[in-house]
Amino acid sequence: MRHLVLQFKNQLCRKLRDSRGMTLIEIVVVTGIMGVSILAMMTMQQNQVKANNFLEFQLRRSQIESVLTNQVFTDSNNCKCMFQGSASFPATPGAPGITIGGATPSQLGRYSFVTPGVCATATMPDPLVNTAGVENVKLVSAQLKNVTYISPGSYSANFVASIQTTKSVSGPNQIQIKIPVAVNATVTGSTATLSSCGMSVAATAKGCRFCANFCGSGYPTDGGIIAAHWKDWDYVNTYGNGCTGSMNWDISNRVHLCCAN
Repeated sequence: MRHLVLQFKNQLCRKLRDSRGMTLIEIVVVTGIMGVSILAMMTMQQNQVKANNFLEFQLRRSQIESVLTNQVFTDSNNCKCMFQGSASFPATPGAPGITIGGATPSQLGRYSFVTPGVCATATMPDPLVNTAGVENVKLVSAQLKNVTYISPGSYSANFVASIQTTKSVSGPNQIQIKIPVAVNATVTGSTATLSSCGMSVAATAKGCRFCANFCGSGYPTDGGIIAAHWKDWDYVNTYGNGCTGSMNWDISNRVHLCCAN
C-alpha cells in the first residue's frame, strides 16, 4: 500500500515539473486515489489496534480466573463474603438449578474480616476487577448460577462473573468467567441459606476417601460400607455426609468408601 502512495506521489511530482502541468481531471484522480490509499492504511492500523486490545482483554480474563481459582476460592469465606446477605433459596432445587445474585459484589478479591465472620472490603493490593474499572476492565455482574441439590445442605454451582473492556476491540467487549464451586447451606424446612462456598471438590477430586452415610460431591462412586455402627467402630475419622466438609471423629451409622470418577 505504501508502494502505491509513493508511486502516485512521484507521478504527481513529474507532472508538476512538466511545462504543460496537470489537467484538473488528473489532479482530482490522483488526489482521490491517494486519499483512498491513506484511508485504507488508517483502517488497517485501527483494526490491528482493536485486535491487540481484544488479545489483552482475553489475557486479563485468564489472569482474573487464575487468581480466583488458585487464591480467592481456596478459602470458602471469600466466596461467602461475595454473596453475604443473599436471599435464601429452595432447599432442593432441581436441574438446571437456580441463580443466587441478590448480593452481587461491586468488586472481586480476597476479603478481610473485621471480626470473625464479618466481611470487610477486598484486601488485594488492587481489586481484581470492580464496577469502576481496573486496567480497562469493569465488573458487570457476579452470580452463583445452576445451584443444584446434591445432598442435605450440599449443592453444586457455577460462579459466573461477566466482565467488560472499556477499550475498542475486534471481538465481544463482554465475556464471562465460569468456575465450578461447591455450596454449603443451612437448611430449615424447605428453605436453605448459604453458609459457605468455595472450589468444587468435583473439580479437584482424586482417589478415594471415607465418607459418612453416603457418597457424593466429587466422590460419587460407592465402594461399599466398611463400618456400620458396631462396637469400636462407633467413632470413626471420616468426612461428613456425602463427602463434604473436613475429616472429624464422629459417630456415623454408615461409613462408605467413596471414590472420584
